[in-house]
Amino acid sequence: MQTEPKQVALGLIALCFAAAVYAEQFAYPSAGQSAEQQKKDEQACREWAVAQTGHDPAKASTGNAKQHPRVLRGAARGALAGWTVGAISDGDRSDAAWTGAAMGGLRSGVRGNRQKRSAQQAQNQQIEQYLRARAACLEAKDYTVK
Repeated sequence: MQTEPKQVALGLIALCFAAAVYAEQFAYPSAGQSAEQQKKDEQACREWAVAQTGHDPAKASTGNAKQHPRVLRGAARGALAGWTVGAISDGDRSDAAWTGAAMGGLRSGVRGNRQKRSAQQAQNQQIEQYLRARAACLEAKDYTVK
C-alpha cells in the first residue's frame, strides 16, 4: 500500500516531538564525574529505565497506523447495508448503497481516529514513566536532572 503524504508528515511530526521530549532531559554532574563516567552512567540509567518501564525510546513507534483499509471496509459494509435496505423498501438501491458507503466509511474513520488518540495517550504515559525512571537513576548516581 502507498503511504499518503499527510500520514508521512504526521509521522515525522510525532517522531520530532518524541525526540524533543527526550532531548529536554539533561543530566549535570553533581559530584565531579568525568565526561566518560557520565556517558557510562547515562547508558546504565537508560537501560535500567527501559527495564523498569518496558519503553525504549530508541524503538518508539510513531503510531502511524494505516487508516484507509479500515475506512474502505466500513464503506463496503455500509454500501451492502444500504443496498439491502434499498431492496427491502423498494427504493433506489444504488442511492441507498452510496449513502450507506459514505456513512460506513465515515463511522470507521471516526473510530480509527479515536483509537489513534488513545494509542498516543498511552505512548505519552510511557514516555513520562521512562523519563521519571531515568531521572531517578541519574539522581541516585549524583547527577542533577533537568
